[in-house]
Amino acid sequence: MGPYAREDLLAGRYAIFVDAAFLWASVGELLFGTNDRSRLTCDYDGLVGALVEATGDDARRELLRAYWYDGAVNKVPTPEQKRLGQLPSVKLRLGRIVGGHQKGVDSLIVLDLLKLATTGMVDTIYLLSGDDDLTEGVREAQALGVRVVLIGAATPLPRQSEALLLEADGVELWDEAFWRPHVSRASREAEPAHHHEPRSAPAGGEAVHTFERVGYAFSTRWLDEASDEEVERVRRSRPRIPSDIDSRLLWDTSAGRDLSEGERVALRDGFWRAVDEDAADEAADAADALDEAVDAGGAGDGREGAAGPEPAEGASA
Repeated sequence: MGPYAREDLLAGRYAIFVDAAFLWASVGELLFGTNDRSRLTCDYDGLVGALVEATGDDARRELLRAYWYDGAVNKVPTPEQKRLGQLPSVKLRLGRIVGGHQKGVDSLIVLDLLKLATTGMVDTIYLLSGDDDLTEGVREAQALGVRVVLIGAATPLPRQSEALLLEADGVELWDEAFWRPHVSRASREAEPAHHHEPRSAPAGGEAVHTFERVGYAFSTRWLDEASDEEVERVRRSRPRIPSDIDSRLLWDTSAGRDLSEGERVALRDGFWRAVDEDAADEAADAADALDEAVDAGGAGDGREGAAGPEPAEGASA
């Protein structure tokens, strides 16, 4: 029995499927009016526990596990995804990010729907997604005897496709009070005090500054997590951002839509601005350390001169 299971539950099991891209877009819209995942952060442990509690109270079943679907460059998990995958009763399932677009996640969801339904491992699946491409998979799982219930955020306008809503065995949408304890704005989203004007991009007005700030926020979060070797690799690659990081930048800020060339340029300008400021901060710290060392050495020389050299042994005073 998993760590979230309850001893008094009836026989049977259920599973939770979470489409991360849909989660970020819908919950971000509900709480903060944004679908930009780079501006949000999540207490994954708390959120998974809340999802289990909300679905378990209704289903009165034991949790098999929570499946978490997301994209990653070359299917290599990010540090954040690794932390999520290490949570108890969570199975991380990764599609690919290619050119800033998520590939293969819907196929993974359908595959797992059919696998669990065919083997009879669960009798209910709670699906946090809204993609129309999942409709046929939901229908097939139901034909094999599994109930599929849609869950998600109670946004002003439904984000789930109409076909999926009609096919589901039930729909449970939760308001801000459910999501707010677990999803918040990224701590470094705000514009820094030492602001430099971004380079011009082929997009107009406030849109350029908005995407430039988003790129800056992504970069500062990445710099917080990256090793010194990774940061040095990025600096050496200039003017191109390494493809694995560039794909994450475009995907995390696009919410799955196509970005214009101007938006891409502005995002990358913001990314490099944060890298430049990080390098400037390092140089300033190194200069301060050198100044302190010189001052300390000078102070030592002064003290020796004031006291005078030790008299030679046997010399008269």
